[in-house]
Amino acid sequence: MFSDLRRTMTYLRSIFRPKRQPMKYKTSTKDLLVQEREAWDQLPTKLRRRAVRHLQNQISDEDKSFLLEFMKRNGNDWPFSDTTPPEQKAKIKEEYDMYIPDIFHMSGGMHTRNLLREVIADKELPGIGGEEGNWDDFYSVALELAVGYVPNE
Repeated sequence: MFSDLRRTMTYLRSIFRPKRQPMKYKTSTKDLLVQEREAWDQLPTKLRRRAVRHLQNQISDEDKSFLLEFMKRNGNDWPFSDTTPPEQKAKIKEEYDMYIPDIFHMSGGMHTRNLLREVIADKELPGIGGEEGNWDDFYSVALELAVGYVPNE
């Protein structure tokens, strides 16, 4: 019975799961950021200014300070660094017996991308590596500029 179910589920996944193209991105975080910075430079100046200005207007000064320190502390790995303070992690572990990873890309990064979509739709962005354009490929540079972070190259 379970083998039939397993076969059926495998078949359904093969039908509904889109065929993934091989990733054409570089693999290290630093290389990804370099690639994003290169892509950012290809955006029209008007779109870049609009994106940065919108983030500057939407993010509080307190959050800008936090983000700037977070970026400085984590260097090129900041988009994939854990944002949960150690004492909060310990409390969650103690109360719920679980650990919740909170990398910036999946929390603050999602919020940043949604803010940017308020002023520039994904379809207005060029694609990278054969993919359609989306803010995943550009938001980190926009946020760095909005908070005044100058990355170490």
